[in-house]
Amino acid sequence: MLCCLIKRPELTPRVLCASILSLTLLPLLKQYFDAPRPAAVLDILNVVGEVRTQHSFPSAHSSSAFLFAGTLMLAGQFSRYLWLFILMASMAAVSRVLVGAHWPIDVVAGAMTGLSCAYFASHVPLVRLPKNAILIIFSVILVTLISCELSESMDKNIIWQVIVMRWSVIGLASILLVPELKRYFYIERKQRGVIPSL
Repeated sequence: MLCCLIKRPELTPRVLCASILSLTLLPLLKQYFDAPRPAAVLDILNVVGEVRTQHSFPSAHSSSAFLFAGTLMLAGQFSRYLWLFILMASMAAVSRVLVGAHWPIDVVAGAMTGLSCAYFASHVPLVRLPKNAILIIFSVILVTLISCELSESMDKNIIWQVIVMRWSVIGLASILLVPELKRYFYIERKQRGVIPSL
């Protein structure tokens, strides 16, 4: 999502709104339903990753995937990639069932929750935030992703291919963000007269 936001920074308020809405709603739903996960019910189950037994409904991973796919779909200018966003979000949702973390109904409910949050956030007006505010937000998100991934990568239960994929996406976001930061600070210094005009 960060990679897309770097190219469409005006979507940042919508994404932040949808994310905050989802981060508020999902824990409430999980606590309310308190549904057991497959590992708590099925004796023969090969769970990939950490074995959890509570708060299965709805799936937060599926919600996040469809929240971001829905936000991009509702933005309109990514319509030619619509099938790709739906495919990637669906793959994320199906993977939660395949690794034994959720029931199929959990991922369907998660997808609906994510799409609902994206829909409500789509009514937030597109606001052109100042360039420095956008870059600060993006930098904070990137640093947060890196620090979270550093702690996650130490987990011995995570498959190495997943770690490589995550770091590849974080690397792509860094590659896209660093030139924007350089350009901004160069223009800022030039406007203040620190860099002489030619």
